Amino acid sequence: MTRTRRLSVVFCDDIRVEVGGKHSYIGVYGTTIDSREFPLKFASFAVAITIEMPVSDPLTSLEVEFEIVSDDGATTLIGKSPVDLSGLNAEAAHASGMEFVAQNVMATFGGITFQQPSTFRVAVRMDDGVAHTRQIRIRQVDGVG
Repeated sequence: MTRTRRLSVVFCDDIRVEVGGKHSYIGVYGTTIDSREFPLKFASFAVAITIEMPVSDPLTSLEVEFEIVSDDGATTLIGKSPVDLSGLNAEAAHASGMEFVAQNVMATFGGITFQQPSTFRVAVRMDDGVAHTRQIRIRQVDGVG
């Protein structure tokens, strides 16, 4: 069976859940965050993860890890959690004619500090245990706004 699962990750300052269930991402980052000096402190740093999968092949297990890897190689685990998949109702989605279903995972870290240029990495482990990673680079540059 071919697995057609799609993983997307958004790094931003905050995530707000609006009336009606919409999610608003505030201060979305690209692939890098540039800073003139360190330590770099964030009052809030958020990560939104979406995994889309065929209703015929839903996830049975999911775990996420959040870590900071500094340029000197030190790794700091700042969060790790299994994800409750009980709300993932692939059978109902299939019955209503949907081909795909999605699982969203959102995490907000308050008061996070990057002591030096680093990489913030998200590892997502699905059924097979393979870590699918996404990351954002926090780098030091001269002359940033």
